[in-house]
Amino acid sequence: MLIPMAWSYKILSVFDIDIELHISFLLFILLLLVLNVSFAFLILLVFIYVTLHELSHSYVALKNKINVKSITLLPIGGMSMIDTKDISPYTELKVSIAGPLFNFVMVYILLGLSVLFNWPLNEWLSAFVHGGISSLSVFELFIFYSLYSNLILGSFNLLLPAFPLDGGRIFRALLAYKLDYKRATEVAKNVSIMISIGLFLWALLRFDVWIMLISLFIIFGASAEYQGLLVTDALSRAKLLDIIELKPTVVKESHGLQAVINLMLKKRRTSFITDKMRTVSLRDIYQLRKKDQKTMHVNDVSKPIAPVSSTTDLNRVMETMANQNTAVLPVMHGKKLVGVVYQEDIDKYVRMKELLE
Repeated sequence: MLIPMAWSYKILSVFDIDIELHISFLLFILLLLVLNVSFAFLILLVFIYVTLHELSHSYVALKNKINVKSITLLPIGGMSMIDTKDISPYTELKVSIAGPLFNFVMVYILLGLSVLFNWPLNEWLSAFVHGGISSLSVFELFIFYSLYSNLILGSFNLLLPAFPLDGGRIFRALLAYKLDYKRATEVAKNVSIMISIGLFLWALLRFDVWIMLISLFIIFGASAEYQGLLVTDALSRAKLLDIIELKPTVVKESHGLQAVINLMLKKRRTSFITDKMRTVSLRDIYQLRKKDQKTMHVNDVSKPIAPVSSTTDLNRVMETMANQNTAVLPVMHGKKLVGVVYQEDIDKYVRMKELLE
């Protein structure tokens, strides 16, 4: 992806789903507050509706027993981390439509209220277009921006058939009625890239930086979606016992760090498990001062780690690694250690499968 997701921070939870704010979004809002307070208010309001849009997807996904990991808010929109593995085309259609449907319901509610209370929407639109927006009250800005942002969010997401937008997911779901899921995703990815290239060139002629960023986001999002599916598919057809290191290097907690560093160089590994079923990594050692690396021991930097069973699905292994922030896991058969699995070995296996297929 363009933006590292590790720089996201949880701000609240809804339906037990973590809503995370990416640091780039916070910096973006601070910049807008310095440059244009009115536009910053619009963007903040837009992202409230973006969050509600993503929660609509997530709610329908949860109702259909689909796992939702988190929602991340970025300067270019929101991203729901929904587990699409084994999702049916019909379920994906329902989940994808839920977001734009929320936006259009909001538009119709606001239009209905404008008729009921005789709000002059045309006058507010004219003020917005001709730069006289400062004449509007905070309430009028709130209503107009709410109508405007929901209309744009719903239409853009629904009508543009490009990943990772909802229109692209709907397009993929429709293709999946006739094609297998991987082939449907590949076709949708290629269409998404062609659309986004055209969108980027159009935005370049108009020097519209915002649309250029969105088109780049679509390109990287579509490619990541397809790549993620290839990884999931490759791992679902492999067994953990085919990838583990059966005679792993196990370092003692009493070993000095310098000896472990030398062993890492010799074995070409960046992590080891210890005799106490903990993990020691080059990343943690690297953060120490040079003199501490020469005097400290493994037990000074090792971290606890939960092992996996030898029958664990490889996709679940990858999730466990991500959750524990580790690149190595002990593999147990009952209470017996049968080997360790390294993330780099899983990555190599996936790349080889891609080359051979």
